[in-house]
Amino acid sequence: MELSPVPSGADVAPGPVGPVAHPGGHPGGPRREALARLVSEVTSPPRVMALVQTLVAFDSCTTTRRAVGLSAWTAGTTALLPDLFVRWGAARGHWSDREVSRRHQRAVPILFGLVSCAVGLTGLHVLDAPDAMTAAVWAPIAAVPAFLAVNHSWTKLSLHVGCLAGGVVLTTATHGPAVLLVGVPALAATAWSRRELGHHTVGQLLLGGVIGAGTTAAVHLALR
Repeated sequence: MELSPVPSGADVAPGPVGPVAHPGGHPGGPRREALARLVSEVTSPPRVMALVQTLVAFDSCTTTRRAVGLSAWTAGTTALLPDLFVRWGAARGHWSDREVSRRHQRAVPILFGLVSCAVGLTGLHVLDAPDAMTAAVWAPIAAVPAFLAVNHSWTKLSLHVGCLAGGVVLTTATHGPAVLLVGVPALAATAWSRRELGHHTVGQLLLGGVIGAGTTAAVHLALR
């Protein structure tokens, strides 16, 4: 059976002998593909950011009411709004899909996310939020220049792994090393899902994780 060619301009991760694409169906079967898609969806950057910001808020705020309010504001401006913008753009054909798989299309969604994060930071400043919450917003902002530079000049880094790696670093700093018992397997599962779906090479996953973790650690230390 002849396999269909990869569509022209498709942004797929290169494998050992070419692109990792599955035009004839996923080699692991539909169940394995469905599991990979589920893991990838659950660990998407907006969901990870919202979870991390909520955990940090409840750890650093003095009252539950304040934690709920600040986490809702932060998650809404830095995770929900950018996610809705990406979904809106994908539905209207402005980019390839909800994950903006083609790297040359990522600049606009990322810039919108930066503006939304700036709004979130302004609100946190006005509300005199704890430094840990400010760090949770500054961390992904600090990683953006590196991700944009690499995405446009070299290869497509994994935002999934980068965002989750940063989240693991930040929540480990605020909640202790026990977070690693969940964070490390979550990172492994996310990396597996992105590789399984053919979105990234191992190198792209590792480099995305290093940049995400490194920038988050630097921001956390700077704002302590």
